[in-house]
Amino acid sequence: MRIREAEIKDSEEITKLHKRTVKEINGRDYQEETIKEWIENITKENTEKEIKQTNFYIAEEQGRIIGFVNFNEERTIYQIYVSPDHLDKGIGTKLLEKAEKEAREKGIKKIKGNSTLTAQKFFQKKGYKLKREIEYPLNNHTVKMKRIEKTLKAE
Repeated sequence: MRIREAEIKDSEEITKLHKRTVKEINGRDYQEETIKEWIENITKENTEKEIKQTNFYIAEEQGRIIGFVNFNEERTIYQIYVSPDHLDKGIGTKLLEKAEKEAREKGIKKIKGNSTLTAQKFFQKKGYKLKREIEYPLNNHTVKMKRIEKTLKAE
């Protein structure tokens, strides 16, 4: 497995992985109507925009994308997803470590983001504190999340 910067040509495969993961993994924690609307908002165009506007990295194995993370320059993690076929193999951890390492290199002391209900235990195990509940708006539904943050230690 290797981690590399995402390219526009990866957007279709990233989009498919994102939709599949939301359906199969996040679908355990959210209502079906919310998942359907969430998936409708995951488009190749949005993925391309995120690749251009954020720090976007993919985990790749045998030429296939098996996970991704994206974050901005202001210390916010936007997304971290791993293929349902590759859960519990340390891939999410490696992607998160990549984001944290870049933040440290930029002198950032605290990293934050929003966690789905599904990912909260993962983030807590990695030293993130759950803050207040938020609702991410879709068109007709909202995705319940928690704000997360972690103080980064110098390496």
